[in-house]
Amino acid sequence: MNIFRRAKLSLEKTFPRENSTCLPLLFIALTLLSAASAFGQTAGVVSGHISDSTNAAVPDTKIVLRSTSTGTTRETTSTSTGDYTFSEVPVGPYTLNFSREGFKTTTAINELPLNGRNYLSLVALSSNVNTLSPSSGQAGSRLGGDRATQALAVGGQRIMFDYYTLDGILNTDPDFNTYIALPSIDGIQEFKTQTGVYSAEYGHQASQVNVVSKSGTNAFHGSAYEFIRNNYVDALPYYFTYNPTAPTVNPFKWNDYGFVFDGPVRIPKVFNGKDKFFFMVDDEWRRIRSNGTATATVPTAVQQNGDFSTYATRIYDPATGTSTGMNKQQFSCNGVPNIICASRINDVSKRLLKYYAVGPTPSTGNPNYRYATNSPQNRQSFTARGDYYMSTRSQFAFRFSQG
Repeated sequence: MNIFRRAKLSLEKTFPRENSTCLPLLFIALTLLSAASAFGQTAGVVSGHISDSTNAAVPDTKIVLRSTSTGTTRETTSTSTGDYTFSEVPVGPYTLNFSREGFKTTTAINELPLNGRNYLSLVALSSNVNTLSPSSGQAGSRLGGDRATQALAVGGQRIMFDYYTLDGILNTDPDFNTYIALPSIDGIQEFKTQTGVYSAEYGHQASQVNVVSKSGTNAFHGSAYEFIRNNYVDALPYYFTYNPTAPTVNPFKWNDYGFVFDGPVRIPKVFNGKDKFFFMVDDEWRRIRSNGTATATVPTAVQQNGDFSTYATRIYDPATGTSTGMNKQQFSCNGVPNIICASRINDVSKRLLKYYAVGPTPSTGNPNYRYATNSPQNRQSFTARGDYYMSTRSQFAFRFSQG
C-alpha cells in the first residue's frame, strides 16, 4: 500500500533591477510524493516534479534533503524533465531546499507522521481492523504474555494471517504468527497497518503491521516515567444493597516505568558524532500484582483420615476383584462401609495431606473450598539503536531488541 502526500511550493525567480520591469515573475509548483519503499517499509521515497507557472519543466535545480533531527543531508539535481527522487529516506521530519541560479532559495517541510503511544491499540483503530476475534489460545498455553492477548483481524482475515516487522526485519513468531518483540511506545517512531495484495518487496501475509524504531538526533533528549495503578484508590465492586456485607477490593498493583535517552555519540577529545553517529536507548519495565478468588473440591478433615461414610458414592477397594477389574469389594473398616482403615493409607500420602487444603463441609458435587489466587506479571522491553551516516550515499543502522 503506497501512501501519497501532496504539498505545493512556490519559488520566485528574480532578475537584475534593470530587467525587473520587463520580465514577469515566474512561479514553480512543486509536488511531493512520499511512498513506501523496499526493505520492509522502514524508509520512504521523496520524489517530485518542478515546473513553472506555465507547466514548463525546470531542470538542473539543486535539491537538498535535510533531516531536522540529525542534520544529515542528501543532494540531487532535477533532471531535464524537472523530476527528482530521494530513495531509502528514513522515517522522520525533513526540509527540502531548492536552489538554482537566478532563483531565490525556498524551503518546504515534509513530515512523516508518528501516531500514538500504544501502537497495538491504535492498530485496532485503523480502518478495516477489528478485535472481535478470539485471542490466540495456543499462544496463551505455550508462549504466554502479551502475545497471547493479541486478536487483530485485518481485512476480514484470521488473526494468524497477521505479519509483523520491526525496522523491516521479521518480527513474527513462526509458530502462531504473533509478534516476537513488542517495543516500548517511547521507542517507536512510526507504525502502519497494511492489507491487500502487495508487490514483491512486501509479500508475506494478507495483513501487515510495520513498526519503525526511533533514531537519535544531534541534541541529547531524555525522559523518565512511571504509571501507577493501585487498589487503594479503586472503587468497591458493584453489588446489591440487600447483601449482608459489601464486597472488598482485591489487592492490585500496576507499575509501568522506564526511560528513553538519545543523542549523538560523543567521546570527549576522541570522537564527535554530530551529524554522523547517533544512538537511542529505551528501556521499560512493567510489574503487575493482582489477586483473585477461585474454587475447588477438596476432602474434609474426616475424609483425609479415610472416613467417607457420609459420601453417597461407594468407594471400592482396588486390592479386591478379578484381574479384569470385576467384583471389587466396597471399602469397609470395622464393619462400617465407605471407611478406609488408617493402616491402608499410604505413609507418603499422609505426609502430603498436611499441604492440602481442608474442606469445611463435604462436597455435594459443587466446589466446597474457596481460595485466593495471585497472578504476577513481569515484563521488560529493551531497545538500543545506532545510526551511522558515512556519506550521502552510505548510511548504516543497527538495533538490538529484547522483550
